Amino acid sequence: MKKYAIAIIASGLLFNGVMADDADLKEAKAKLEQARDKYEKSEEAEAIDICREAARLGSTDAQGQLAKWLLERSVPKNTPAKSSKALKEAEKSEQTVINILEQEIAALLKQCKQCEADGELTE
Repeated sequence: MKKYAIAIIASGLLFNGVMADDADLKEAKAKLEQARDKYEKSEEAEAIDICREAARLGSTDAQGQLAKWLLERSVPKNTPAKSSKALKEAEKSEQTVINILEQEIAALLKQCKQCEADGELTE
């Protein structure tokens, strides 16, 4: 079923690649490589977005890759290894958000102290 869906999507979008020029195909190839790198780093959503851009430029390889990733993503993650990977990715995202919030709070505190020092902050 999975291979059948990939074949349908790839063949349906195949004619888009015929109409693309060399510059678009080179850009699409670069974007596809960038997407694959992101995907390997577990940045799936970003990789899929970049791969979509490459597919729109006419790359049949990107169209096939996009179809494969979207199908893999729609299948439930029920193996321990994949569940562990998803949990680690969620923890990493959570830590990133915490770091960003801490930086924003520090910047706001610095602004408040500067305003207080300048006499602009009143009670």
